[in-house]
Amino acid sequence: MQSTKVGKPDMNIESLSAAMDPSRFRFAFTSIRDQSSCDLYLKDHAAYLELAMDPCWHPMEYWLACDGEQPIGRVGARISSVDPTRGYIGLLACDVEAPRSERLAKYVALLETALRWLGAQGVTAVFAPVDCNTWLRYRVISGVAPQDGADGIEAPFGWEPPFDPDLEAALKATGFGAPETIFGDKSMQGRYHTRVFRSVFRQAMRVLEPHHKRALRDGYTFRSFGADGRSFDDELALLHGIAIPSFSRQFLFEPIDLGLFKRIYRSGAGQLDLSPSAFILPPEDGSGAVIPVGFLFGFVDRGYVVVKTVAVQPDLVSRTKGRKWSAASALLYHALQYGDEQNLRGGIAALVHDDGSANTIEKWLAWASDWTRHYELFARAI
Repeated sequence: MQSTKVGKPDMNIESLSAAMDPSRFRFAFTSIRDQSSCDLYLKDHAAYLELAMDPCWHPMEYWLACDGEQPIGRVGARISSVDPTRGYIGLLACDVEAPRSERLAKYVALLETALRWLGAQGVTAVFAPVDCNTWLRYRVISGVAPQDGADGIEAPFGWEPPFDPDLEAALKATGFGAPETIFGDKSMQGRYHTRVFRSVFRQAMRVLEPHHKRALRDGYTFRSFGADGRSFDDELALLHGIAIPSFSRQFLFEPIDLGLFKRIYRSGAGQLDLSPSAFILPPEDGSGAVIPVGFLFGFVDRGYVVVKTVAVQPDLVSRTKGRKWSAASALLYHALQYGDEQNLRGGIAALVHDDGSANTIEKWLAWASDWTRHYELFARAI
């Protein structure tokens, strides 16, 4: 891919590993805000960056760009924990007050710095923007600037990635493109979307209801998060046990341990209304406690039921497929039923991968969507 030439900015770039004062570096790194029209999903900017700079992400490096003593940009790069030839570049931010041409040049310089480091470590495939890995924030909103109320489309939600056309332009200028094109592999899809459905609960539930009824007939039950006074920490352990095997074949998946999983999900505790979330439990077999075999992680935001994650144990997927029902569809029915009972505005299928498989259920309901927002993930071979 041909790169666009961008002038060199007047700035100094320092790495964390070479910093004379690491604490000063970290403070300056976290002081730079990214170009985003919405707050972080975890809302606490400092806490999010503290998590993203935790030693658990090693091997990783961070760079800070300064104009004299003034911090004006930042970037981080990490090597995959499962594939040493794969790397990520993320945590990108640049002085939002600078003219567009200057911001573009600074982004390019930061990206090139990260690319050199990754190349020196033996990385040959790089994905961006990705903050450490896909358990944290990644992608950018593509297309025109989202505006609240324009054509009925709402401003970005706090859980969406940022809209930053300068970053997107800088990625293209440094040779990044669609992963499936860069690597010639259609399965490496770099496109994602969010669909919003207003006042569609009843229509959607009619499509999903047979799955829910079949699940109940087969002895499966549903339990809301925190039911019977269960602690959120205990629920997170159950989520982790289901999520890791369920996502193991997903694009760019990397396992994380329970402690890190809890830190990521616990960050939203008390900030999100998780009422639509639920587990699906298998029939009791008389052996004691019944362990959930799937979950839907959803919450209420701006009056919508936001479906963020649906995960089902692989063996349950196989069993229910033979019985002609889907556990994921049954969980989705359960969440939409909550929205209908509460007279909420509608439902949102959030941050769905355009890979032709993970969004099968959501495709059934595409006809009823009011609008769709798109996102891009980029890649480059080095």
